Amino acid sequence: ADLARLTAATGSDADRLFLELMIPHHEGGVEMAQYAVEHAQRAPVVSLARGVVTAQERELTVLHDMLDARGGPLP
Repeated sequence: ADLARLTAATGSDADRLFLELMIPHHEGGVEMAQYAVEHAQRAPVVSLARGVVTAQERELTVLHDMLDARGGPLP
């Protein structure tokens, strides 16, 4: 359903909707990677997971800033 809405959206609405959809996607990635940081048994997995947390948190900041700059979430 979300992909159908994104496909149907145009212009600024498409940009805003894309950003809105990416935010929870990245939040889920942070949650999953943080779990791996805390529970993984192998050092390379923990290291990768830490990198994912750092990268996704940075990208979340960018996504929120970009969405705010375009007027925020769609009504």
